[in-house]
Amino acid sequence: MFETYKDVVTVKDIQNMLGVCKTTAYKLVTSGEIQSLRVGKKFLIPKMAVIAYLTNATSSAILDRHTDEPVKLKEVC
Repeated sequence: MFETYKDVVTVKDIQNMLGVCKTTAYKLVTSGEIQSLRVGKKFLIPKMAVIAYLTNATSSAILDRHTDEPVKLKEVC
């Protein structure tokens, strides 16, 4: 999954990986939903943290779902 991305990604990469806006990407990182390391003003995010977020979000959504609607990630733009 995400083979074209480096092992450590940026917030911009998260935007592309998850198809979310800049605000949502930053909220996911600053809230701790996606683990990251802040170096100065820059966030460094392990690619595996994004994969873990997707795995957990998808698993929870599937377990909690009672309809045939597609799984939707939070979007706060």
